[in-house]
Amino acid sequence: MLVANRDNVGRILGVNGVFGNVGVAFSALMAGALAQYAGWRAAFIVPGTIAVGVGVAFALPRARS
Repeated sequence: MLVANRDNVGRILGVNGVFGNVGVAFSALMAGALAQYAGWRAAFIVPGTIAVGVGVAFALPRARS
């Protein structure tokens, strides 16, 4: 998914490495906040819904230029 149709693969992988690790650290904070303020079910449903939405958006055909 990262390097599909990309020219500068090294830069893309580097940016993903930095922000991917930040995302892993931030996810625990977000899950805790969702569980605290919206209930423990929201800590599973909200990220799952976002992940499925991103997956569907990536799978949809895009206009190629």
